[in-house]
Formats: sequence, structure tokens, C-alpha cells
Amino acid sequence: LVAFTLFRPGFWWDYLYSPITNTEPTEIHQIAEQVPDKGKLQMLVTGETIDGHSVQKTILLPMGIPGAGQERLLLAGLEVKIEDDKVIADNVVFGSAAQEAGLDFDWQVLNLQTEAERPPKQLVFIPAILLLVLVGWIQQRRRYNV
Repeated sequence: LVAFTLFRPGFWWDYLYSPITNTEPTEIHQIAEQVPDKGKLQMLVTGETIDGHSVQKTILLPMGIPGAGQERLLLAGLEVKIEDDKVIADNVVFGSAAQEAGLDFDWQVLNLQTEAERPPKQLVFIPAILLLVLVGWIQQRRRYNV
């Protein structure tokens, strides 16, 4: 347990703090503007494929150079319309980054996912080392009581 915690602290940290924050889809222009240079916009979308199957999936939309949110979405090949708290992919340019990411016409953006602010995962080392010290202390006591 101690070795696993020291080699993979993110495993336990993800249980305590969610790695992503879900944001309302209506804020797509503001979130797109905040994506770093050549970063990716992560979003949960749902829609119907050309075969008639309903699909819900998470996509990563590559964003280009920094700029206004709406312009960055257009450069990525995505034009959205916002109506009644719903964001719909109104136009997906053929051969664009949006189409390559798996987005299609008339799909709905359910939420936007951004990286959450959370403390450093290395804080898990403290209880792991304390547990190691406890086990060592118990083993020392056993050694001298035999």
C-alpha cells in the first residue's frame, strides 16, 4: 500500500478531488477564449450518427492561436448556436479539426470540462510515510519481544 501510494499518488488524489470541473455549455465562448495556445477544449456532446444511432461522447477540440472565443471556434471549424440554455453545433466545416474530433451537425454540447484547481497530489506522501514509520515501529517491537 505504501509503495503503491508513493509510485501512484494521483490514484488516491482523484478520489478526494475531482480532476475535472464541469461548466455550463452556454459559457463556451468564454472557456474557448481561456484555452491556452494550441490547447484543446474538452466537451461532452450528444447527437445522432448518420446511421441513426444516438451517441454521447467526450471530445477534445484542438484550438489554434489565442483570440476571441467565437473566432477560435470558427477557426477550429465549429459554429454554435445558443438557444434556451442549449448549445447546438450549427455548422461543422468539412475536413476541419471539429469534424476530425468527432463532432457532427446538430449535436448538442452537454457540458464543458476544464481542469480543476486542486492541491498538489504529493501531499499523499505524508500519510504514506507515516504508515511506513508505523509499520517499521511495529516490526521493531516484534523483533525485540521474540
